[in-house]
Amino acid sequence: MNIWIRILITLTRSLFQPRIEPTAVLRTEMIVGPTEADMKYVGNARYLLFMEVGRLELMLRTRVFRQARRRKWTPLVAAQTIRYQSPLRRFQRFTLTTHLAAWDDKWFYIQHKIERKGRLMAFGLVRGCFRGKDGVVPPSVAFGALGMDGTQSPVPGYVGPWAAAESDLLDAVEGL
Repeated sequence: MNIWIRILITLTRSLFQPRIEPTAVLRTEMIVGPTEADMKYVGNARYLLFMEVGRLELMLRTRVFRQARRRKWTPLVAAQTIRYQSPLRRFQRFTLTTHLAAWDDKWFYIQHKIERKGRLMAFGLVRGCFRGKDGVVPPSVAFGALGMDGTQSPVPGYVGPWAAAESDLLDAVEGL
């Protein structure tokens, strides 16, 4: 399935779905389309696109997308990692779980799980932000736009070391 078709389906479906809180666990049922698998299995880049669609649905259903557009903020991915467990095949049904796991003074940390019949197929972790005309929009400001308190959340044990490793990697690459 073309990614634009998935995006249109997500945009349309979100109009008829109830609003959710930013920290809610969002579960989206999907089917691998006929053009989303290479020879036999879904290619690794496609998993990242599935996760992108999950983040879009989360932004739409929390109404943060609307607030970001009003303020001319752009959602950006700063870092992401993915762990593949088992491949998906063409026409298989799966569940994409998207969850805002944590945030700090600058970043949002979003986790994704792709599961089929209760079996983990892939796991992704994303560090992202909104960028406005003055730079990165702090999560507290984004939550404020929703009328919510944006006090920093406790960071799950697996997020802190990953975020630190990503920062170390960036420092090392900039030093080359």
